[in-house]
Amino acid sequence: MASIIRVFSAPKEMLRVKGQWNELIHDQSENPFLLTGFVEQFLKSSIDEPRKNLLLICLAGQKIVGVAPPITIIPWRGIFKVANFLFDDYFDTDFVVQEEYREDFLYQAVDFLFRKAGCNLINISLPSGTKNLRILRNVTKELGAYALTRLGADHTVLPVEKPWIEFEKDRGRNFRRFFRKIERKMGLAGTWRILISTKEDYESEILKDILEIEESSWKQGYRNQRGLENDESLLRLWKGAFSSSLEKGFNWQVAFLELNGKKIAYSFWVEYKDAAFICKTSFDQRYRQYYPGIYVNNVAVRTLFDTQLTKQIDFMTDLPFHERWTAESRPRFRLTISKSPVPIMIANLLGSQVFRSIRSSVNAINARAGESSIPATERE
Repeated sequence: MASIIRVFSAPKEMLRVKGQWNELIHDQSENPFLLTGFVEQFLKSSIDEPRKNLLLICLAGQKIVGVAPPITIIPWRGIFKVANFLFDDYFDTDFVVQEEYREDFLYQAVDFLFRKAGCNLINISLPSGTKNLRILRNVTKELGAYALTRLGADHTVLPVEKPWIEFEKDRGRNFRRFFRKIERKMGLAGTWRILISTKEDYESEILKDILEIEESSWKQGYRNQRGLENDESLLRLWKGAFSSSLEKGFNWQVAFLELNGKKIAYSFWVEYKDAAFICKTSFDQRYRQYYPGIYVNNVAVRTLFDTQLTKQIDFMTDLPFHERWTAESRPRFRLTISKSPVPIMIANLLGSQVFRSIRSSVNAINARAGESSIPATERE
């Protein structure tokens, strides 16, 4: 049966296909971030902005057989358009499509963005193990376009293969000693406890506690410098998770660390099928001497081990402190497709070893120059 694509640009357009959409994701994907609860929040995020958010689906008859990652189209001076296939890289979204329609859907999606949407450049972030990278490169050749594949940001993953007691023992005495030392320090400071909130609790109260911690975190200064009141990514994640609460195989939880009656850190994660994704962790920077972010992250990991349902924990990013639990990380790929060879040539140059060496040298010189202007007593 021939397939066609359909384009959505408003959340209300998804109401009639919501059931079919989520059924396809559940049957074909292990990634919860393409459930409609999340993609609806993505569509809402571009209202009254120059950029435009779109969703593409593949239909065979009246049945949804494919879903593309959300697309953001960004205009530049009215003459150049860039299409980004992603929420953010760390969501690991990919095309979800029944096998017999895969090549046709990917061809139609790229062709639509070039011919009908008027885009000049397409960026796609794809997870390792994807079936779609090879096909997209073939599609690029068929359309007479140009492609460049590069490694993207890694993400840490932790296989859950044994009970927590065995895992903790395998990590060594220093692992256990580190967290017990934190507990002793908090015990000297007062009374502390861990609280786990779930979808059975009041959503508005949980979010209120999360935002209060965010307002006292180091990230708030970063947001203030950029005129941002809240972490919009966090809010979209939270609303998406709450909207998806009733989907089969889906769950979310938040762990809070409380000291003397005040919540000082949280870790928010979602569970889907047999995988868990640690979405957001933050802490009140006034309590940083207790390593509250690392401690509450460990609570999240331990809780997921104890469910005996989770087979893999995805930290979604790749940060040094993740090595406390595992050193295993997986790559992502960034595919750039262009109508013209020029952007590909420039990207190749910027990513070349020679250019990276020159850039590193310049950055080192700038760093030393900046450091020399700081009094020695104030340097870390």
